[in-house]
Amino acid sequence: MIAEDHRDTGICVSIVWIHMLEEDTEMAADRSAREIFHHPLVRHFYDPHKRAGQAIAQSLGGQEDEVAWDIYLFYDAGSAWDETPPTPTAWMHQCTGCHWADPAHHQYGDDLVQELRKTMLKLTDFKFHDPGRLVDGDLELVLVEKDPGDPAAGHVPAYRFSMRMAGQGEEIGGITLRVGNTHHVVTYAGHIGYGVHAEHRGHRYAARACRLLLPLARSHGLHTLWITCKPDNAASRRTCEIIGAELVEIVDLPEDTDMYQRGERQKCRYRLDL
Repeated sequence: MIAEDHRDTGICVSIVWIHMLEEDTEMAADRSAREIFHHPLVRHFYDPHKRAGQAIAQSLGGQEDEVAWDIYLFYDAGSAWDETPPTPTAWMHQCTGCHWADPAHHQYGDDLVQELRKTMLKLTDFKFHDPGRLVDGDLELVLVEKDPGDPAAGHVPAYRFSMRMAGQGEEIGGITLRVGNTHHVVTYAGHIGYGVHAEHRGHRYAARACRLLLPLARSHGLHTLWITCKPDNAASRRTCEIIGAELVEIVDLPEDTDMYQRGERQKCRYRLDL
């Protein structure tokens, strides 16, 4: 799967199954979703009335009764479908004879695969965003490092912030946002990691800092955040609950992880849908 090569970039893939042919039933779509396109990066939708296809066709210059299908669309992070589909950053298709099916965007077979790969490489070149001023009452997050990561080592790009008393500069802790969906991040490390100095605990600084980072996470196309902590860390688990994350499971750490080497053996996995 092409998207697998870019899973550490925060990409989200949606497949809309449209009932165009007699055999395009909901059961057939469900079977394909489970057996062919089953992947944690992919969300599936079934469109029996062709509404999505009609809306996309019209957004690309098609006539009212035309339906876009066999089409591949790329959107920037943060794009939203309100009353009409957003304008795609790039697109290609395998259809002919339709008003929306611009011949300049027609690709087929190996040429299609090649063009999909080229487009993915072009669009997933990671760029750090300006987080702006992040303040909540007496808490301020100050960006101290932009870590580009190391794909070869499985490290994703990350923002590192110092938690400080607003207007005073005193550091009270730190928080990191990791931008990527590698197996290590999603299962063990988490997208967000935080720590508050002992003398400043009890003011919900960790939970408030997490909330301040949610718009930045959304700007990178992250729709779900995973936060992990040790099972016996009651304060961290409470932080996850305060921000609305749900405990999914407790997993054993592989021996080759740095966390295992530090003496940890398990992680609680909390999920927060944005």
